[in-house]
Amino acid sequence: MRSRALAGVAFALCSAGLQVAAACPPGHQVDGDDCDWVGTPGYVSGESTYSAGEFIYSDYVHDDAGADLDTVQSGEMDPGNPVTGTIWVSPDDPTSPRFGSTGDNLNARWRYSGDFAYPPRGTDTQQDLLSYYDVADILELRVAADAAQVHYLIRLGALRNADDAVVGIGIDADRDYTTGGAEWPRGANVRGQLGYDYFLTVWGTGAELVTYDAAGTAVSATPVPVAANLDKNLIEVSIPRPAGSEGAIWRHYVGSGLWDPSTQSWRTVEPTTTRTVAVTSIGSPLFPNLYNLLFRPWEPNTWWRETKQAEDLARNDISEDFADVELAKLDAGATDPPSTSTGLRNVQYETVPLGDGEGEEANTAGLGAINHIYKGRTQPAMLFLPSDYWTRPEKSRRFMFFYHCLNCNQNIWPLGVEDSASQHRTHVYGDAPLGTEHIQAIADEFDLMVAGALQRGEAGAGPFGAAYEERDVRDILATFQDRDGITWDPDRVIYAGMSRGGSQTNRLMTLYPDEIAAAVAYSAASTPARVGNIRNLFYASITGDTGLDSAASTSGRGAADTLAGLGYRHCYIEYLSRAHDFNLVYESWPIVKGLIGDEVRDPNPARVTYQLDASTEDAALGLDHSNAYWVKGLALAADSGTIDATAWPLAWKLPT
Repeated sequence: MRSRALAGVAFALCSAGLQVAAACPPGHQVDGDDCDWVGTPGYVSGESTYSAGEFIYSDYVHDDAGADLDTVQSGEMDPGNPVTGTIWVSPDDPTSPRFGSTGDNLNARWRYSGDFAYPPRGTDTQQDLLSYYDVADILELRVAADAAQVHYLIRLGALRNADDAVVGIGIDADRDYTTGGAEWPRGANVRGQLGYDYFLTVWGTGAELVTYDAAGTAVSATPVPVAANLDKNLIEVSIPRPAGSEGAIWRHYVGSGLWDPSTQSWRTVEPTTTRTVAVTSIGSPLFPNLYNLLFRPWEPNTWWRETKQAEDLARNDISEDFADVELAKLDAGATDPPSTSTGLRNVQYETVPLGDGEGEEANTAGLGAINHIYKGRTQPAMLFLPSDYWTRPEKSRRFMFFYHCLNCNQNIWPLGVEDSASQHRTHVYGDAPLGTEHIQAIADEFDLMVAGALQRGEAGAGPFGAAYEERDVRDILATFQDRDGITWDPDRVIYAGMSRGGSQTNRLMTLYPDEIAAAVAYSAASTPARVGNIRNLFYASITGDTGLDSAASTSGRGAADTLAGLGYRHCYIEYLSRAHDFNLVYESWPIVKGLIGDEVRDPNPARVTYQLDASTEDAALGLDHSNAYWVKGLALAADSGTIDATAWPLAWKLPT
């Protein structure tokens, strides 16, 4: 129901509105206050826009893994079994066994192409080693200009101390790579003749602008004003604007790393615990000290969308990774139209911070112990759009929210389904990066939009609780609709998920049955609680019967018997000799699309059965489940209660 979604938006606005803002000074000031930055980001990762005279680039969230040291790329192992990573042979491709990678993942090794690690918060335990502050993750870069200066704002994933991070900004003002500087200053280890006329190094407590002559000789190194805001994780800096730059187009190269205050230089990067390259080569001229590189022209379909970044840094060749900023558009106060990209989109959105709201914390729960809890306010979501989404707005689109498996993230549907659909891959090493050809065909043929959430971690929010995972989903849905103007048919919404995501489907479909038409749970080792609540939607359960799926099949059979006894619409499918692998999501798709293709939500069913549990309510997070269809304002007299009511004016809808 729309009223419940809006409750979450109201909560977020109230939380943000507790402080009374001071008057903002005119123009752009280097004061650590971003009130003077008034442009609206596009929020689509990997894309830039102009808004109110500001150039704004939105980067991928949690993509700060640096160079690929061992030449193993993310996604070269199949998503496969999300818990154990088993090896199996596809009957459709018997010569190409699939090697599941998302199980223990070698401490998450297979998720990233990059191999850089942050200093841990401690040194004694695995939890310490997997807990850190992702201070070198650039979320957003802005550029503005006035007659005297060019201004920059850098927004980071975390910032505990003003000089935790360093950002390098190389400017080729004439876009002639043969003239100007070649090497980033202060030990960045970035080399290549790219023709920097100016180079700005920013570290929160200081900033330096180096100017080069045509031969590439540094002719001056000048301190420039800088200010950091630790509450908002941002750094502001300005540089003098050269005379005659009206109408110029400045080519920018931007990357970030860790700052070493003791040496006033870039800190040498650290490898992951599973590196295959000797420590002595880390920090050598082979590898730049960059964790994050902006402006990659494309990223393949991988876990965290950082493979081109990793490969370019490994080659120490960033020549393709730039953005041309038009100073004339900054001067004119230009605003671009919104993005109309389709297919695989990763977007930034705002949600409730966890704990101190900074960095990543190890999730020590069971099979998820190699995962992180992502605590920051800005998090990543996935939205996959049909090719004609923007050109055919009159279409009635299905919308599927796909909940990720344990040890997976928001990108598991595009990654896992495309991988499963791509036959004759080695699935171990050396394959070309995955694209989106097959999933685009699925989305286009079925008029299907698919969304995914990180839900605060590969294993969820851990000790913070499942309520934060639910809040995450509600914030994403509200963001898509209210901020981004994304629309879908509210009567053709589907919840789906695999493994842990299947259990999420089983839970959330009973809390929001009035918002969805159907639900599909894959390999869910859980029986839906409050199963009576899904009287008016279609439910499918799909699983194997071997290994971990022996539990899922037991749950699935039991749920099928219960639903049959209730007379609810449902389907149970069990694949023999299959063991909890993600590939069933793709292989069962021809069946699933036939089952759900004609399902339409009934917003006013004749009969409503609804169980409300006190354990699911959280007023502080804006989670209120006291309404279902035309049943409003339920109040509990005990820990749980159930209503079973029939609206006699709608009795003609009842089955006969």
